[in-house]
This record gives sequence, C-alpha cells and structure tokens, in this order.
Amino acid sequence: KIKNNIAIYSGVTCEDDVFLGPNCVFTNVINPRSFIERKSEFKPTLVKKGASIGANATVICGHSIGRYALVGAGAVVTRDVPDYGLVVGNPARLRGYVCKCGTTLRKEEHILVCSVCGKRYRKNNGVIEAINERESMNRNKILNRIKNRDIVAGVVGLGYVGLPLAVEKAKAGFKTIGFDVQPAKVDMVNAGENYIGDVVDSDLKRLVESGLLSATTDFSFVKDVDFIAICVPTPLDKHQEPDISYVKHSSIEVAKYLKPGTMVVLESTTYPGTTEELIKPVLEKGSGLTCGEDFYLGFSPERVDPGNLIYKTKNTPKVIGGIGKDATEVIAAMYRAVLESDVKEVSSPAIAEMEKILENTYRNINIGLINELAMLCNEMGISIWEVIDAAS
Repeated sequence: KIKNNIAIYSGVTCEDDVFLGPNCVFTNVINPRSFIERKSEFKPTLVKKGASIGANATVICGHSIGRYALVGAGAVVTRDVPDYGLVVGNPARLRGYVCKCGTTLRKEEHILVCSVCGKRYRKNNGVIEAINERESMNRNKILNRIKNRDIVAGVVGLGYVGLPLAVEKAKAGFKTIGFDVQPAKVDMVNAGENYIGDVVDSDLKRLVESGLLSATTDFSFVKDVDFIAICVPTPLDKHQEPDISYVKHSSIEVAKYLKPGTMVVLESTTYPGTTEELIKPVLEKGSGLTCGEDFYLGFSPERVDPGNLIYKTKNTPKVIGGIGKDATEVIAAMYRAVLESDVKEVSSPAIAEMEKILENTYRNINIGLINELAMLCNEMGISIWEVIDAAS
C-alpha cells in the first residue's frame, strides 16, 4: 500500500505487504530539501515483507527495513532496522518490537507476546523470530541424523545415572555435553577423572581427550544440543513424597535455551503424570515453543542397578513413552543407536512412569519377602541360601 506524495528512487526495493505512509521520503541526503549537491546514484535500499513506514518519515538510502518492522511517523532512519523492530525519532532509535498485527510486544519470561493476537516471538542470537514460522520438525531428517551420528547429546545430572549414560552416548559416536550444578563433578569429568563405579576409568579419559565428551555448569550450551536427557535425583522428602524440585529446576534451565527440533527425555524416577503435567508446561512457557510441534518430549525411566556386574547401562532394556508417536519413535531411535539391549516403546509417558513404579514396588516386595524368609529360616536353623539355590 503506497499513499500519496511518496518520494522513492531507483534502487529502492519493496517486498510484498509493505506500507508506505503519506509524504515519506527515500533519499541519499539527510535533508532532501536543502541545497546540498545531489549525488547521481542512490544506494540499494530494501524494505522487507510486511514493513510499515509512517507518514513524513525519511529513510536514508543504503539501509534496510526489516520484516514487519514499524518506522514511526516523522522518524529519520540512518541505520538498518531489524525484523519486527519499532523505531521512532530523529535520528530513529529502536524502542521495542512489534507483532505482525502492529501491536507492541510485551516480554513474558524469555519470550515476547502480542497482547492482541497472542502470537509469540523469541529472540535468537539477537534476531526476533515468530515462533510458529520456524521450520517444522522433520522426523525422517532427525532419524537420518541419528543414523549418521550427526546429533549432539546432552545429559543433565552427572551422577550414577547421568554419567554412565553420557559415556555410552559418547562411545556410540555422539558428541556429548554433560550438565551439572556441582563444579567439582564438572572439573573431574573434564579432567578425565572417574568417580562412578559403573564407568570404566580408561573409557572416560579417552572420550574426554578425543573431544567426544565434555561437562559444564553453563546451561546456555543447551542451545548446542539436539537431544537432552534429564537424570537428576528425586529423593523422598520428610513426608515420604518425591521431591521433584531438582527436576523442575533443571527443566526451567533447559527451557531458557531449548531450540526447535530438540528431543527432551526425563529419566528421573517420579510419579505418573510428571512429564505431561509438570515438564511439558515448564518447557513450553520458558521456551515459547510447543511440544509436538517444535520439540519432542518423552519419559524413559532409568533402570540402573549400581554394582551389578552383568547388567549395566549399555545392556539393560529400556522403556520409552513419548508425547505422540513421532516423539516415541525418534527418542527410541536415539537409545537404540547407543544401547545393545531391547528398547520397548509404550503409548505414553504415563505408562512408562507407572512401569517404573511397578518395577520398584515389585522389587521392594520381593526384598521384603526374602528378608522375612531369611529371618524365619535363621530361627529354624535352615540355610536360606540353600533354599534359594533349590528354588532357582
């Protein structure tokens, strides 16, 4: 839309849906009405898709007006205007950002939101992006990247679950970054010093020296990973209920730097519903992304049996439950690329969460049963070990 009395020159390009207000001027001098000698050429100037230039505004040629940017009435533009930028004054200065509908965006957490149409935006490396304009997830592309080891893996929590998992991913050929809030653990990993019994010292040292495995306390490196597993503790509190504060805090930190297409998996033992009722809203709110559209989310319970000489992370069967079939498929593919064991896919995170509850309960009941039988056998002068051997 071009209004009346527009002064526009050769070399000025306007893309689709541009609005030029009345009396706006494109020129190669600050004051086009002065007696300054005119130059014979005008520098290329681009007004990008959806940009609006207000009445009586002046644009000095050689600069670009970003997509859906808004130049205020009477403003004098002497530098590039970023996408969605709002500039006013003489000379024009950036005063904020606007939605496609022209409404000034307000900041909520780590995203920008339009109060009129509800559209959400995110600042990524200094560039404002409409979240729903990002490239949609491509399941086949991600599966091929997993096959080609073109995935950077992340593991949050470098304890008895997280460090062995990080080591196995690195051994499988995936560049892996470990995240932990304890600097001592991070320093030991980066020095190739092992502190977990289920990890082979030489494996850790070799992987660190080769550059396949590193650790950090800086969660901003989440932006560099394509897969991230949360393996933090969920101890019982004084009321004998699971303390999920570590899980929530980790999710908040991950959300700040979560990028589209990332696979997120919770491995921490927790109650059924945690992934969908706690993790999903935290990740969506903090990142401005939508689960199932912009990132994959699932639950895969850790099944580590510390000290077991036969079953370790690499050969212990895994259970995967994602939010949606695509999430389950790509997350399962990531584990299959690392583990030698079976990977069982279930229909939802809640099924996988309840599976772990059943598994732990079954184990605890059997432990309680055999301990009672051991006490009974002791009173009766019977060898419990011979009884177990006979029963097996």
